[in-house]
Amino acid sequence: MVLYRTDESILTANNLPQPAGGCIIGQILTVPFNPRANESPTLGWKDDIFDCTKFGFIHPSFLTACCCPLILMGQIMTRLKLDWLAKEAPDGTWKDTFRRMIYITIGYFILHMVLAPTDPSIPSSLLYNFVMLVYTVYLVYLVAMVRKKVRERDQIAEETCIGCEDVVCAFWCGCCTISQLARQTADYELDNAQFLTPDGFTSAPPVMDV
Repeated sequence: MVLYRTDESILTANNLPQPAGGCIIGQILTVPFNPRANESPTLGWKDDIFDCTKFGFIHPSFLTACCCPLILMGQIMTRLKLDWLAKEAPDGTWKDTFRRMIYITIGYFILHMVLAPTDPSIPSSLLYNFVMLVYTVYLVYLVAMVRKKVRERDQIAEETCIGCEDVVCAFWCGCCTISQLARQTADYELDNAQFLTPDGFTSAPPVMDV
């Protein structure tokens, strides 16, 4: 925060009228200060895909990406105003994205516990394999789509596997990619990260437009 004291000479020199009920001469004003407000946006990733522990091993961007990737994806998509299929969600429907990801995650864990074979020597059932396949395909699809949208928004070109880099990263380095997307769509040096809030912040900053 920055403190400013109003000065009559400044108001007069700039022909600034004093609004009714507004500040008075000599009053101290408290103004939020963003040290990065004047920095020019960079056209690239903020950090490397393997910088998952940049903010520590217990940071939500690392733990949630490893343990509950769909929940972190829900937070990222909420920031970008996307629905549960990673598509633009008009009329405020993006506000339901995080809750949908919670439901899908809970449903997946329940099915996993119920259908998983109790004996490692017993082959898994066809239904169990189907559930695992659907979950994996859905997660890879979401990560690839969101990564592509973030690259387009931040004007980040593909560096390797041109034409399919997003899919390759989503499939082979899913957790690392999700964590990188979380760091790319937030400033964790200024914003306090949370595990179970819709956008992953203590106090929600403005939602980003894609």
